[in-house]
Amino acid sequence: MYFQPINDTELTQFINNQITTNNTISINQLCEEILKLLKGKSSKFKYIINSNIFSIIDYSDNNKINSSFNALWDNENDGLFNIQFPLNDNQILLTIIFISL
Repeated sequence: MYFQPINDTELTQFINNQITTNNTISINQLCEEILKLLKGKSSKFKYIINSNIFSIIDYSDNNKINSSFNALWDNENDGLFNIQFPLNDNQILLTIIFISL
């Protein structure tokens, strides 16, 4: 198992707090705030955030999100988080990648 600069729960709580305290936050602003948080947690990693925004028009079961990510890296030191959440009437899928230096 690899070292994570932050755990899933803390990251999810941080994102939820950002959204609730600023309900007009843009995805770019949110990603910048996440990067600041991660940089403060550990400077031993490079961080990459990829965001996908899905506008949900039909709230039926027909809406599916499929995402794939592949990497060749050090499984002992590198990793990623995938987090999905609603933001401003859209569904957001963030992939946060951390690569050890």
